[in-house]
Amino acid sequence: MSPASGTGTDNTGYGSGENSGTNGGGGGDGIIRATPLGYGENPPMPYPRSARRRGWEGEVLLKVDVSAHGRVLAVHIEQSSGYGILDDTALGAVSEWRFRPARVNGSTRPDTVIVPIHFRLDAP
Repeated sequence: MSPASGTGTDNTGYGSGENSGTNGGGGGDGIIRATPLGYGENPPMPYPRSARRRGWEGEVLLKVDVSAHGRVLAVHIEQSSGYGILDDTALGAVSEWRFRPARVNGSTRPDTVIVPIHFRLDAP
């Protein structure tokens, strides 16, 4: 998985969907062909100015439910950074993201993914 950074990233890594490859019918050969949910192309994660001024860094883990069309259905904090402003920034940004939907046997389907968001002052 390619984590998102609070200073910007292309967000093109694949998520590790909890359900990827677990649903869907067989293709007649008993093999389930699954493609994991992907982050898609999304804007860089903003770094809150007040957090930057205070030297706050952290990682937020978000649990994101994604529709079969790649839209965010729900997003929840799985693990807090310890700073509400970083958590809220990550929640707000990721709720607007688009994902490449998971596929099973050629059909898109809803999935859930854990998305790590890193806020690092020294990141490029």
